[in-house]
Amino acid sequence: RSLFRSLFRSLFRSLSLSFFLSLFRSLCVCVCVCVLPISLAFLPNCTSNNCTFSRVRIRLSFIPQNRNMTSPWSDFIAGTLGGGLGVITGHPIDTIKVRVQVSQGKLSAMRCFRATLQREGMRGLYRGITPPLLFDCAQNAVLFASYGIVSRWLLEGRRRQEGDQITLPLSHVFVAGCLAGIPTAGVICPIDLIKSRLQVQGTTGGATALRGPLQAVSSAVRVGGVASLFTGLGATLARDVPSFGVYFLSYEAIKRTAAERDLPTTVTQVLGGGVAGMVAWAVTYPIDVVKTIVQTHGVLHPTEPPLGMLPCATANYQRHGLRFFFHGCLPTLFRAFPVNASVFLGYELTSSFLKS
Repeated sequence: RSLFRSLFRSLFRSLSLSFFLSLFRSLCVCVCVCVLPISLAFLPNCTSNNCTFSRVRIRLSFIPQNRNMTSPWSDFIAGTLGGGLGVITGHPIDTIKVRVQVSQGKLSAMRCFRATLQREGMRGLYRGITPPLLFDCAQNAVLFASYGIVSRWLLEGRRRQEGDQITLPLSHVFVAGCLAGIPTAGVICPIDLIKSRLQVQGTTGGATALRGPLQAVSSAVRVGGVASLFTGLGATLARDVPSFGVYFLSYEAIKRTAAERDLPTTVTQVLGGGVAGMVAWAVTYPIDVVKTIVQTHGVLHPTEPPLGMLPCATANYQRHGLRFFFHGCLPTLFRAFPVNASVFLGYELTSSFLKS
């Protein structure tokens, strides 16, 4: 009881006006970049591709003329909004996860949480939120749009072979998720690189020269060129291809089971999304540990050469054993449920709204 009392005391003491202003600024940027252009599709006086907006006439040739959005547009927009909601929900726990991973067993999740609040305040938990808040929207947009395109293509193939096929088999759902993970990994890799390097700021042995995402990007490009932004791409592919296959497979299995038992739709979406996220992370978490170490190696050990995926995994297994690859697993699974429940709830609600 005294532990939780001290934690909450440190939490509320760390809340400051500057933290809320910083978070509000990030939200405003996200809305301006991702949501505002999309909302133009639903202006009430858009009778064609031309929209009258006060005295300005805007040409919206990229928006379909009818209000019923096509499936790729619906998946793209719904994934964008769902991804933004998921980032706001789970970023503090993700910060703890990254710091526990790079501590190489020296910190537990609770100790890391307390130390972060005491040294940096609540703002430390949201350190590095700007890149994922902006780009996780793009990541989820690419993921859900790719999954929708592949699943519809596979379903069309089943219909040609077997006639009237309404639902996609779960084996095909897994394949569609794996294929959707390939283009998504190309978006996730530089985002995770910048986010992880910002999150390890202030940890023992970490440099403190990076003050924001732009400086982190310029520092990486200056040292290793544009290709350095894709450091850990192999590990990202190794994680995301099976992870998203399991992700969509778990969600669809829970969704279909709940439909047979007449469970409420909202409960199904929240439960299915949360459990799907936890299962996907549990399956591929050891690869995520290796990816994090590879991507943060240049910040924590700037004088050493770049670290590859297989040498990193082999060296840490020999030094720390199998348990090393599960450091930070509990906060990650704890984070996975609310984040992915928010993502799928936001996706399903937005998708239903757009398709109606």
